[in-house]
Amino acid sequence: MDENTRQEYIRYMERYKSVGNYFETREEAEKYLAYLKAKAIIKEDTKGFKPDWENFNEEKYYGVWDFDRKKADYFSWGMYKGLDIYFKSKEDIKESFKKHPKEWETYLNYEQ
Repeated sequence: MDENTRQEYIRYMERYKSVGNYFETREEAEKYLAYLKAKAIIKEDTKGFKPDWENFNEEKYYGVWDFDRKKADYFSWGMYKGLDIYFKSKEDIKESFKKHPKEWETYLNYEQ
């Protein structure tokens, strides 16, 4: 590879890194793809629920990983927002856990 090609390659890699589309290994890229797929499937289970963050009395359920029991569990908040996918009811999130246990494990255990 000549110096111009090398410099162009470096510029492209920097652009990919800047938008989060660069991985050191194929395994890293595959894990991220699995995470994105799992997230998309889980989001479908929310049935379009959009939390009302102005309403502190509205329960908002989200998944967490229980490392002791090695399974998905849930918590509920009324006024704290994280980067999670939220569900309207306990029943909805439990149904999602039942339908998509592997996706929940992938989603909740993804290491960035």
